[in-house]
Amino acid sequence: GTPAATVTGYQVRGTLAGTVFRDSNGNGALDAGEPGIGNLPVVVTTAAAQTLNLVTDASGNYSVVVPAGVTVVRANDLAGFTVTTG
Repeated sequence: GTPAATVTGYQVRGTLAGTVFRDSNGNGALDAGEPGIGNLPVVVTTAAAQTLNLVTDASGNYSVVVPAGVTVVRANDLAGFTVTTG
């Protein structure tokens, strides 16, 4: 006969993406004309406690595939900047 396939498990994954930008008006949202911050280190800690070190592209974008669960993203502090949230 035909052998049966055995599935032993799987892991749900997703893509986490974002943009680090200069929030000129301090409203926590990326508005037209606000530039991305390129070449900025970004640290992602996954739900599996894996640390991923990324760097934003020239437009301030980053993207990484992570396992399902709570994921923490941190951009290193830049002198003269304040973190804003929307």
